[in-house]
Amino acid sequence: MLFLYAMLAECAAGDAARTGRSRAGAMSGLFSAGEALGMAVGPFLMGLVLQASGYVSSDTGHATGQGSGAAWGVLAGMGLLPALAAAAGLVLLRGFRPAAHPAPAGPAKAVAGFTPAGGRPPVRV
Repeated sequence: MLFLYAMLAECAAGDAARTGRSRAGAMSGLFSAGEALGMAVGPFLMGLVLQASGYVSSDTGHATGQGSGAAWGVLAGMGLLPALAAAAGLVLLRGFRPAAHPAPAGPAKAVAGFTPAGGRPPVRV
């Protein structure tokens, strides 16, 4: 998730530089909506796989005997579904290219007696 948040910030900065408008709030809202949708779709798909495989839930608090199809359903839901989701994410992100930020005009010059914004000189170790 860290990389996705970094990509969101980079996309927002690139869009602001390209258009001159800050639409980071809208991008963040769409990102959050997509994230929430992903969090809802995962359990839904897992439920469909378990239902199709013949998994039997228990409402009595005691273990229920499961067939071999249910074991395969759990394996598919915990192994195959995440692998397919990761592959789909890679396909969707293959077109992402980081924005080329222009290099600074020249080397930064040291200013004698400069102190940070807090007014205190830097700590020397």
